[in-house]
Amino acid sequence: MATKLSDITESQRYYLEGFYEGKFLDTETFQKFKSELLNICSENLKEDFSLEEKYLGTKDLRPNAFEYCESFISILIENKIDKLVNNLTGKRLTLAHLQVRTSLAEHSYMPWHRDSYVNGDEYVGPIPPAHKLIFYLNTSNPSPKLEVAIGSHICRFRNQNQFILPGCSNLDREILNVCPVKQYLSSDDTFLIFNTGMLHSVVPDQKDEKSIRIIYSFVERGQFEEIFSHKNSHLMLNNTYENAIASKEL
Repeated sequence: MATKLSDITESQRYYLEGFYEGKFLDTETFQKFKSELLNICSENLKEDFSLEEKYLGTKDLRPNAFEYCESFISILIENKIDKLVNNLTGKRLTLAHLQVRTSLAEHSYMPWHRDSYVNGDEYVGPIPPAHKLIFYLNTSNPSPKLEVAIGSHICRFRNQNQFILPGCSNLDREILNVCPVKQYLSSDDTFLIFNTGMLHSVVPDQKDEKSIRIIYSFVERGQFEEIFSHKNSHLMLNNTYENAIASKEL
């Protein structure tokens, strides 16, 4: 039996392509969410929070980004992101990590790579890969911020031991020659969800143009318990997320 690609479901398309674009609802919560991101981008920070260098040209919000503003979690609940990621993946995922990052990097601080990959007889990153929701708030004119190689998450080779970059093997370089590339632009309301096993690359910032993104990482419950739950910051984040879902469902 054959199915036309035009007739497949959202979850089937996500399996094949590895990404999904959606829009946040325009609500009071969303306006607060964007306002706080803009404040962080301009380094107008609340007391007891700071921006610390993570990669060259980038800074991450510390100590715990999810504690900065309740809208960072409530935006997920209000937009039913928990149900969306579960429907797209066909699994019951939970929130493991939340990052807010600013960047003035004129060179890609994270060129083509996979977050999860095989290196010789070792597997790096979660198995199966995490799924991320990322939102690049538009701070000037919409511009490319992230590239993903469509379908590359299901184009994988097990026996890889030669890498041109961390997370990008010689075989991945060949995959990039044949997989179409999708560009995700900074936006006023559009977010991207993607399988982190796919090849993706951060687009360098334009000169004198500062960017900001918020990144949510979702994994299966067993993965959270094994990889993340030993860190109190991840445990507090996850409890906040799960309690917010439970409260919404009452």
